[in-house]
Amino acid sequence: MAITNKSPLTVPAIAAKEYPHIWLRTIKVLTPSAERGTIEIQSRPYNGETGEIADGPTETISCSAWEAAANVPEVALAMGAIFAAVPALEKWVAEQEEAE
Repeated sequence: MAITNKSPLTVPAIAAKEYPHIWLRTIKVLTPSAERGTIEIQSRPYNGETGEIADGPTETISCSAWEAAANVPEVALAMGAIFAAVPALEKWVAEQEEAE
């Protein structure tokens, strides 16, 4: 049985929000060997105009890294770009550590 509240609470309506994009929250590439590896990408709804990332559901894609690289040209290019970037990244990190 409900009891009548002497001071009723009114909560204002919240305007609907739209998230037409996705935000890549987590990108993991695990390659323990040349034969085994996984790619895992987690994304969330995102609005690029407002910069707001929704608290909503996280979607996850998970697959074999090497199989994806062999069958999806864009994944092969991305893997190559990561490998090519490592020396420059190592140099930059070392410079940052020296500056501290």
